Amino acid sequence: MTGEAGTGVCSKMETVRLHVVAATPSAADFHRIASWYRGRRQRTHKTFSGAFDLPRLQFDDKARFLEALRIAVYGAYLASYIQDFNLIEAADRESKWCIDYGAVWQIWRAGASYRPTTYSRCWNRCSRATRAVTDSINLLFECKLAEDLEKAQPALKKVVLACVEAENIALTFSASLEYIKYISSVGSYIHPLGSHRPPFLLLHLGFR
Repeated sequence: MTGEAGTGVCSKMETVRLHVVAATPSAADFHRIASWYRGRRQRTHKTFSGAFDLPRLQFDDKARFLEALRIAVYGAYLASYIQDFNLIEAADRESKWCIDYGAVWQIWRAGASYRPTTYSRCWNRCSRATRAVTDSINLLFECKLAEDLEKAQPALKKVVLACVEAENIALTFSASLEYIKYISSVGSYIHPLGSHRPPFLLLHLGFR
């Protein structure tokens, strides 16, 4: 349906089944699906009276914005890698495949345009076969990766705000930005599965 041999569909199903947060690749897949149905978008465009024509972004300082965009792309890539890796780990634990994560890292590093060589030590730790069964190899627990995500957050915010103001699309950027916030939050507005309390903002405004 989306020209991706079912990979995106299967991975989204697995994220839900295994309770793994994969906001960035999911957002990218939704955008791809919407792009696939051009005829539907054209009809919807008429329904909305052409309200969203995706105008060009305007910059006060183009060079500074392009640098923010570069960092934001890096942050979104990194968030996507972490989310996909966590999905692989969850499936590995369930099925007891005993995946060699060092080999996974080498495959990804060789086959992707994005090659985070600075994370070799993180991946090497993940490849150790002696890790305790209860020990997670969640890459969010690695200080270097967390540090880079934190550094990317201001750039992601800048790009998302620019796109919002210009009525443009920032699907994976906004998904990555929100992911960084809610995946590291321990506030009272994050509730366990099964809880149906309203979001924090509504609670703050008096809704119960």
